[in-house]
Formats: sequence, structure tokens, C-alpha cells
Amino acid sequence: MTKIPGVDSVFRPEDFNTVREKLADLPRPRKRLLELMLQTSEKKPSNQPRSWELRFLRSPLRFLADSSTGRVSGVEMAVNRLEKTESGTKAVATGETETIPCQMVLKSIGYTSEAVDPTIPYDRKRGYLPNSHGRVDSLPGVYCSGWLKTGPVGVLVATMNSSFETGQAIVKDAESGLLPADDREGSSAILKLLKSKGVRPVTFDEWLKIEAHEKTEGERKGKPSEKLLSVKEMLNVAFS
Repeated sequence: MTKIPGVDSVFRPEDFNTVREKLADLPRPRKRLLELMLQTSEKKPSNQPRSWELRFLRSPLRFLADSSTGRVSGVEMAVNRLEKTESGTKAVATGETETIPCQMVLKSIGYTSEAVDPTIPYDRKRGYLPNSHGRVDSLPGVYCSGWLKTGPVGVLVATMNSSFETGQAIVKDAESGLLPADDREGSSAILKLLKSKGVRPVTFDEWLKIEAHEKTEGERKGKPSEKLLSVKEMLNVAFS
């Protein structure tokens, strides 16, 4: 995207103040990407007819509407800063906001996790379980991954790498003797528990029915898939 003819790529230099000193320690693919971004941030815009910009450390708060048309006129953003924690570096809100004027907004699908067990600590504001490398705080032997681990942020690659980290934590704890080594029933015990509560689990074949339904609905609208947005809809399809 930085080489599109007639288009300026705009990165703010202040977003890269601490990047250069960390380049040497990064894996090669990440290093090459950040070097390109750093070079782009140092270039002056050449007044091309179009431009695109990456603005980091921002979180959308609300859409603003034009009072005369009712259409979107901007997005109010929370300004964040990076803070180091025991489990890594995280973005936290500064309390400041900024508004980006616009006439169209494209939303990326994301889902906030829900607390289903009151005995497990859950941060409702950030939508995640407080943890260190996937180990849930104050609950030895309990782990988390995905957006339940990080909150609804990042893309597939980030989520995948985060799940690897959790997997490595489980293996390390098992090898260190921190996890029970006795034989247990595993999934069969869960199935018995669900049956005793009158809960019907979704099998893999039933999940495939949901996937097929979403693809069929998507084809009707000219796109790869149309997601079912509620558990009730999913179960109706799965058990039909």
C-alpha cells in the first residue's frame, strides 16, 4: 500500500519513537515490516490527490452524526498509551479523546467475551480474564486464550500466536509438575455433567450444519458467508 501510484502513505513519526531501538531484537519478518513503516513515517507527504493513514493507540468510543442529515460525520476516539505489565506491554486509556471527521465507517466484526463462571475473575471493562501469559490470575491450573485472554483486539495472526503462548504455558506447567498428573475422565465427564443438567451439546456435525447455512445465506447476498448473530439462531440451525 505504500507504493500505490498517486497515493500518499501517512504515518505519524511520534508513533515510532521507541521502535528503532527495538528493531535488532525482532524476528526478521516483523523487523522488515517495522523498518518499512519507520521509513514511511520519516517521509514528507508529496501532496498526492489521495492519501491513507495509520493512526496507532486509538480506540473508537462512538460515532458522531450530522444533525441535518442523520448520517455519520466522525468518530470519537480514546487516546491510549503503552504500559508495561507482568504479562507484556498493553495499551491503556489516557483519558484524552480526539475526533476524526469522516463520511463513512467500516466496522471490523468483534465480540466481547462474557463471564459464565462467577468464581473466575473477569474484567468487564476490558472484556478479558486478567492473566499472565495465559495463566489466569489467582487460579493455578486455569488458562485462557483468544479474546478472553486479550480482550477483543488484534487480528487472526495475533490471536494464533497468543494461543501458542498459552499452550506453551500449559506444557511448561505440566512438565514442572504444577498440574495434576492423575487419570481423569476428560470430555466424558463433561458430557455426563451436561446431560445431568439437561443441556444438549453441539456436535461437530451439527456445527458443520451451521457453517453450511451461513455459506448458503452469504451466497444469496454475494459474499462468502452471512454469520448467524445469536446463539438461539445457531442452535435452531444445528438441531433442525
